[in-house]
Amino acid sequence: MRKAKVATVQMDCQHLNREGNLEKALMFVRDAKKMGADLVVLPHMFATGYNVFINPSKVAEDIDGSTVSYLKTISKKLNIIVVGGFVEKCDTEFFDTTIVADPRGDIIGSYRRISLWQDESNDLSRGEDLCIVDTPIGRAGILVSRDLTFPEIARSLAFEGAEIIMISGALDDHAYWEVFCRARALENACFVVASNRVGVEGQLSYCGHSMIIDPEGRILSDSESREEAKVAELDPTIMDKEREEYWQLVELEESFGIEQGEYLSEPMSCRSKVSDESCSEKKPKTTGKKKSSKK
Repeated sequence: MRKAKVATVQMDCQHLNREGNLEKALMFVRDAKKMGADLVVLPHMFATGYNVFINPSKVAEDIDGSTVSYLKTISKKLNIIVVGGFVEKCDTEFFDTTIVADPRGDIIGSYRRISLWQDESNDLSRGEDLCIVDTPIGRAGILVSRDLTFPEIARSLAFEGAEIIMISGALDDHAYWEVFCRARALENACFVVASNRVGVEGQLSYCGHSMIIDPEGRILSDSESREEAKVAELDPTIMDKEREEYWQLVELEESFGIEQGEYLSEPMSCRSKVSDESCSEKKPKTTGKKKSSKK
């Protein structure tokens, strides 16, 4: 990973106003580029609004549809990495899909959201695979909406070498949003670039607070309740230091024998009662130099 500037875009996405939302997104991506951003993340369902999942057929497109074409054009024209999503139609199924377009205007990653809210699962299909992409600034993974609430998903991205986790959100609870975003950064010793919405749609009032967070869980930028693009610089030496000195993935490997990338099909066993063995009878645990983290 190299030192780079990244941006969140926080905007009020108007329901079913694709043209207006795309124009607004372009304005904010331009703002981010003027501030030196190499990568920009758009909020969840930025082009159509969130409530389209009630009847996704109204707005669904294939991977070569107008929204993705627009994102590819923006990324190439402005020479910037753009992350944004849409409702994808594939045969008879609908997916909540997010793509990554590189500065050449090519799609280098595509992710179909795995974790759906209960009321979404009637109309959307779940994705099956996580998405890790090698971008010009570093290795990055994608989380969308409810994915954020599952530490296992973010941990899987970290196991695959993610240095940046890009989050496209549409959440309405600030405390909930901030806690999860900061936790995902801290527990995986990675950067988090998390874009959320503002405004009201249906019964939801979105909380904003798009954030860029470093591997120590510190907030580098916070958009609060404003519509704006906001930029922060990512310094990889912070991540390197955190991973060398205190990285949970190394602890998993040393303490429990869990290899990076290994899937746990069963939970680790728990002791249900106090051991009869006295402290004096226990053999001292051998300590040694901590293994270096895998980069």
